[in-house]
Amino acid sequence: MKNVKNISIKVWVMYMFISLLGVSIAVKVFAIQFFAEETWEVQAQESAVQKREIQPSRGQIFSSDKLLLATSISEFDVRWDSQAHSMNEEDLRLYIDSASYALAQLFPEKSQNEISEDFKSAVRDSNRYQLIKRNIDFLQKKDIQKMPFFSLGRFKSGFIFEEKRKREKPLGKLANRTIGVHRENQKVGLERAYDAELSGIIGYRLEEKIAGNVWKPISDEYIQRPVEGADVISSIHSEVQDVATTSLETMLQKHDCEWGAAIVMEVETGYIKAMSNLTKFEDKEGNISYQERMNQSILTRTEPGSTFKLPSLLAAIDEGIIDITDSIATGNGIHKFYDKTMKDSDWDKGGLGTISVQEAFEKSSNVGCALLLQRAYKKNPQAYLDKLSSMGVYNKLSLNFKGENAPIIKSSTGDKGWSGVSLTQMAIGYEVQCSPLQTLSFYNTIANNGRMMKPLFAEALSRRGEIFQSIEPEVLQEKILSNSTIRDAQVMMAGVVERGTAKRVLKNDSYSVAGKTGTAWAAVDGSYANKKYQASFCGYFPAEQPKYSCIVVVFNPQSGTYYGSALAAPVFKDIADMMYAKEFFKSEMVKEETEETSLPASKDGYQPEITQVYKDLGMNYNSSSQDASWIFTETGETQVEIKPKTINKDIMPYVVGMGLKDAMYLIESQGLQVKISGHGTVKKQSIKSGTNLADVSSVSLEMSHKN
Repeated sequence: MKNVKNISIKVWVMYMFISLLGVSIAVKVFAIQFFAEETWEVQAQESAVQKREIQPSRGQIFSSDKLLLATSISEFDVRWDSQAHSMNEEDLRLYIDSASYALAQLFPEKSQNEISEDFKSAVRDSNRYQLIKRNIDFLQKKDIQKMPFFSLGRFKSGFIFEEKRKREKPLGKLANRTIGVHRENQKVGLERAYDAELSGIIGYRLEEKIAGNVWKPISDEYIQRPVEGADVISSIHSEVQDVATTSLETMLQKHDCEWGAAIVMEVETGYIKAMSNLTKFEDKEGNISYQERMNQSILTRTEPGSTFKLPSLLAAIDEGIIDITDSIATGNGIHKFYDKTMKDSDWDKGGLGTISVQEAFEKSSNVGCALLLQRAYKKNPQAYLDKLSSMGVYNKLSLNFKGENAPIIKSSTGDKGWSGVSLTQMAIGYEVQCSPLQTLSFYNTIANNGRMMKPLFAEALSRRGEIFQSIEPEVLQEKILSNSTIRDAQVMMAGVVERGTAKRVLKNDSYSVAGKTGTAWAAVDGSYANKKYQASFCGYFPAEQPKYSCIVVVFNPQSGTYYGSALAAPVFKDIADMMYAKEFFKSEMVKEETEETSLPASKDGYQPEITQVYKDLGMNYNSSSQDASWIFTETGETQVEIKPKTINKDIMPYVVGMGLKDAMYLIESQGLQVKISGHGTVKKQSIKSGTNLADVSSVSLEMSHKN
């Protein structure tokens, strides 16, 4: 009985112990779950192995003509784990010597002994992340991987190549501010606008924390492989950007200007083909250069001056208050509006007298334009402001670029700063501030028959060369003015080049231009005391069928010249000349050829070269003698007939219809000198074919085009 009682007591003691243990475990679990979460998170973060983020390769930015504008270049740090598990310690000394020698040959700035000491110190200190070489490129990495010791692979040698990404711009300063900057905390330009697309998708892998709070990958395998960013195909055309930058920089240097901007836009789509922003920079040694340091085209708002005469006059024209044939008396080019005296540029020559609205615009008469707006809106200036608003000139352009601000224009006669001269000052582009791109957008809208397009800086997104998303043109406002008003605007702008302020620079026989010069006395901190000027020209070409619009702005020239016709229009001309030669001239030549024959005609010449061209173009041809070196060609509607040309020693060959290279080869092979007049195809030869050349020493060739 006593034994039974003792057993019962022991059971109860055991039961109580187990119960208390269970309760304590439950309490501990509860405490961990609800009260120690942060503590465990900290400990988890400090654990030896973690899943860590791996940044993907950033996408590239291309020009519209497929040149690389921005790319991420791989750089590598070479590190060594002296405690790698699969390393053969018996051969370690031999490997260190051979690896040190090979590295010293590739990187002579460090001796073999110095490199060898890096390895040995890592062994002594059991360093698992010893730096061997910093910032090597991809080709150097490939060379190193072929070296002794390195070639054993990561796990047998312990070598780690830690990849880093460096953003590079292969074309240098071209479109630098448009492409933008990729920084961790500050991105601008296309780098910011398309950051999500360029960034890709983050990956994950397991990494081990070693001494010095350094994380080392456990293996090359990923938990989730990073997805590379998409490539952005920008709207920037490298050749247009190049000529815009070069011409603008030349003008800025010549006249010692503070800054300048040039923008080219495709009229129908709004795609920006070039945007150059050059600001004067002086280094510590006093050397002056012009660099893309700030996007003046978007960020800088200034008083546009005479380019704002266009929206001012169109407001009154569209409401039927004035007509471009109406007259205005400008007198001697000097007029006083309340206490403010206004002058025309030729006031010292007696002024323009009585002129039409169109002439006031073409000659850029300040007095004429101000008097016209006073006549139209003196009794109701608010109507002028309301009309400007309906034309979209108050609005931002909805750019996905950082920093765009709306133009600064009074929207009400009750606004602070409105005075008796505000109407006449706004008429000629004062008491108004807008960016160069905002001015260009309005002029582009006139070229586009009243349809306002959003300026776009990218055309498509691609990955591995395949486009997966096109960036389509966007309409900001379907119609800003009536068709008749748009036609009047186009007539007046064409007149500026035909008869007005831009005639001397821009009128030419090759193509037509329409636009407006602008010269403004720029306010600095609200004051005109410093007499800084801004010169500009904004327009489009060809005038009859506009394809491109362009604005050039030159700020604060120091040479004494400050008119838009002298500073901005020549840069516009350089850009238009190049684009005309590349686009319009080429298309006209193709049109002329297709009108004459269904197949392009070719010159006579060397058969292997000509037939190779036919093959490359997929053209049908028939050769009656495939062995002949020199041939005639006859181009039909569907096929080219090739006939042999006989060449005899000391007999003058028939070279009419040949290109200069082939003609000179044949004639000089006969021992004759060649005199050339003009360029193109041989039109006439001074020695008749078939003539014996025994007594002939030279031949004259007249080409199809004169020099």
